[in-house]
Amino acid sequence: MKKKIFSLILAVVLVASMMTVAMVSVSASIDENGRYVPSTEDTYRYYFYMPNSWKNSYTQDTIAGVYWWAGTDKCNEFGTDDDGAAWPGYVAQHEADYKYGSVYYIDCPDDVATIIWNNYVNGGTFDKETGEYQFSKEQYTSALQTADVNGLDDAELYANEELYPDGLEDFGDMIYVLDYSKTQENALNGKITCVGEWYYYYGAGKYGIQPTLEEAEAAGAVFDSEYYPAIDHDSTPELPQPSATEPTTVAPTTTVDGNNDTDATKPTVGGPSNDASSSTKDSANKNDNGTVQTGDASMAFIVLFSVVAAAGVAIFARKKIFG
Repeated sequence: MKKKIFSLILAVVLVASMMTVAMVSVSASIDENGRYVPSTEDTYRYYFYMPNSWKNSYTQDTIAGVYWWAGTDKCNEFGTDDDGAAWPGYVAQHEADYKYGSVYYIDCPDDVATIIWNNYVNGGTFDKETGEYQFSKEQYTSALQTADVNGLDDAELYANEELYPDGLEDFGDMIYVLDYSKTQENALNGKITCVGEWYYYYGAGKYGIQPTLEEAEAAGAVFDSEYYPAIDHDSTPELPQPSATEPTTVAPTTTVDGNNDTDATKPTVGGPSNDASSSTKDSANKNDNGTVQTGDASMAFIVLFSVVAAAGVAIFARKKIFG
């Protein structure tokens, strides 16, 4: 009799532990405004200055996207059934709108090496053979993004030596500002992507290469333009545009192979998402802290299955014990 009771208790504990593992393995959270909240406290805060020129009829007010494909809370890699946000990724937190652009930020897990900022428009794909767009040419060309922002896990190696001769320990609390003189063309598909540079962020849309605002003011080097180097805003800047003759996809040009979390360059195409509500999967159920978990439908199924299994084990064991 004691052995049967012990077996019953052991079975229930086993099922309960499975439920616990399932619940703690959930990835990123999404707050009540649909914006990304990390699943870990080990993060760096990265800012991004998105210019007004990235806004169009397909963008949403106070919305910018950020995407990564390796590390904690990684997004859904195109062509897979992985959990996580599909391209264009998570919705970043919005700091404020300024005259020439908006500042966004993300508390990014410290094991993420590369991210891509974008205007949260999924342009879809373009078939060069048939000349057909997945959605439309207008939507396709309205999708804008940075090139891969690399080196987040190794600022000492990737920091600009001309700007920071003493080096940087990390890019935390710094802002990524576009430099339109440094665009990159995707070698495979001709997509023009924007390259930028990291600067110390002083808040209120101001940044520079000195660690503090006081030092920057003393050096007369405080910038507030949405791209660097700053230009005369009375004139119209020549903005990088996607190729008009051979339009291409807006997806990132770097992914990872299979389950290997190391960097591997591999061209891809855009994912299915095009709005904040669909950037994450199954995010309907809120937690007590006002966030919702990505993949909650899958989690609900696991919990329900575990509860049913526990009840079944208990009923079965009770019948075996008590007849």
